Amino acid sequence: MLLVTTIRSVLLPFITLLAVMGASVCAQTNFDQRIEIPLKFEYGRGMDQDTGGGSTDWHWLPLASEVKAGLSGGEAQLGFALPVKLIIEYDSSRVWPGISVPCRAWIEQSEDPERPEFYSIYGSQAGISFRPVKIHWPELSFGKDFCVAYSANGPAPLGDTFLGGIDQLEYIQLPLAEILETGGRAAARIIGSVLNGLDTAQFNFCSINLCAEGVLEGLNVEVLIGDYTLQFTGYGQEHAIGFTLPIPLQRENPSAAAETFDLAAYYHYNFYQGVGLILSLITPLELWLTPQIVDRVSNMFGGHYEPPSPSLLRDSGFYRKRIEDGVEMAKGPLSIALPIAETPDIPDLAILDVVCNPAAPIGEAFGRAYADETNVIRFTIANLGRKSTKADGLLKYALDIDGVRVEQWTRLMSGGSGAVLEPNSSTNLVFTRVLSEGPHVIAPHVTYLEIVGTNAGSPVYGFMDANIENNRPSVPIYVYPRRGTVVGLCRPNPSTPDNGIPGLLVWLHKPGFSAWTTSSWESGEARGAFRFEGVPEGDYQLDILTPTNGAPDGRDYVSRTELFHHSADDVSDLRVWGMGPLLQYQTALGRLRD
Repeated sequence: MLLVTTIRSVLLPFITLLAVMGASVCAQTNFDQRIEIPLKFEYGRGMDQDTGGGSTDWHWLPLASEVKAGLSGGEAQLGFALPVKLIIEYDSSRVWPGISVPCRAWIEQSEDPERPEFYSIYGSQAGISFRPVKIHWPELSFGKDFCVAYSANGPAPLGDTFLGGIDQLEYIQLPLAEILETGGRAAARIIGSVLNGLDTAQFNFCSINLCAEGVLEGLNVEVLIGDYTLQFTGYGQEHAIGFTLPIPLQRENPSAAAETFDLAAYYHYNFYQGVGLILSLITPLELWLTPQIVDRVSNMFGGHYEPPSPSLLRDSGFYRKRIEDGVEMAKGPLSIALPIAETPDIPDLAILDVVCNPAAPIGEAFGRAYADETNVIRFTIANLGRKSTKADGLLKYALDIDGVRVEQWTRLMSGGSGAVLEPNSSTNLVFTRVLSEGPHVIAPHVTYLEIVGTNAGSPVYGFMDANIENNRPSVPIYVYPRRGTVVGLCRPNPSTPDNGIPGLLVWLHKPGFSAWTTSSWESGEARGAFRFEGVPEGDYQLDILTPTNGAPDGRDYVSRTELFHHSADDVSDLRVWGMGPLLQYQTALGRLRD
């Protein structure tokens, strides 16, 4: 049971406790050190600088007539080398064994001036097919090999910022004469009707105007460090994520100047491929496919390329997702090292002392515990650090006796909020317990945590105590046998019920025990009485001491000593079993003769 909490200043005057909640976590933490870690995510698969490689899989784009155009598809050939910078800031004053160091991290853009960050080669065939409307396989088709290559410079894309490139083939020519040789077929008849009345000698080919585009969409950069998985979907400090790195109390290498943490980083992405076509069967008659893409072509070349909008890329159907949920790991190994602080700039909570019965009425009982009675246990929590605790921090205490938790972890409060301990101040906690006779171990505990970040809007606490060794002492004590009471009376000779002698010093003692009192000044039968409570069992000597200049009643008495045995659970009443009266000095007048 907790009886009372007092706060006192050790070196400084006590300052009124304030319950002040910080406006933000970052405002409470001094991020004074920064680490920059370059990351590079690279990918390249099946790249062939001449043909682009890839399998052949025709993807037909139907027109509204008997003419159909298409491209042979397959795996898009893609490569990228995307550099970014991982920024980690931390509070160097809190890098200390046993403490979770508050940190925050974000990523920043970076580019490699020596090479493009994004590049792709795509090549296969373009073709035209002529078929009857109700037949589902090509009657007549012509194809032409092609290869497009594009690249782009820029930071790794994230969110709605894309990285893309485009290449254009002005013409893929298909000879009209070869098509017209099949004049008996439906497709030739259609073309013949188009050419009716025209000079066919002026139109000797069909053509395809082709632009091929690749777009890289970055989903997030994922960083694994300590027990945290950080996911960044944007650049800059506005996307910073808070976390903590715990410094082990028992470090693998206690003499090391820094604590090292391994990390891993991953880039998550999608890759889209788009194709724009202008099909000219007979110049200048044109059929347009994916016009939103083709309309952009005139502004895309000569360094004016801009990736498509998010809705056009994801929802229009003009772009095919060639790689979905791709993941690439940054080249490693990767790690950071936090230098151990020389003196941490944080609180240092300590248990200074553990005392039994600190306010014992008999001075010699200070620090002693006695069996089968309510004993007071007091321990002192002090802040020996360089900073005060915070009202929104968690300053908690607990108490164990003989390895059993008798007081659970409880937050130390003051005025409705967490207690604030300034540097060099302390607080006393007082409990009452009934203990059995014999040896025991008293083990008070104290801990302190501060807000070091947030998770889904809720505060995240980290351990913030400079020296964990001094806040968990184990104090052995010996509980003495049960105590009793000794009573007696200082009386003259002859005596009456109301003529006891007041104001005399009475000393009860034995080896290991000593107590003093004064005979009572009360009137009546209590006059001259004395009383000792909480007296352990044992053999005692009782001394009634008289002043040399006379007792307070004006008479001279002879000091008296009594020896007796006291039983711890009994009352030793010296008035009953024969404590004698005090002898009085007498003055005789007379004449001395030889």
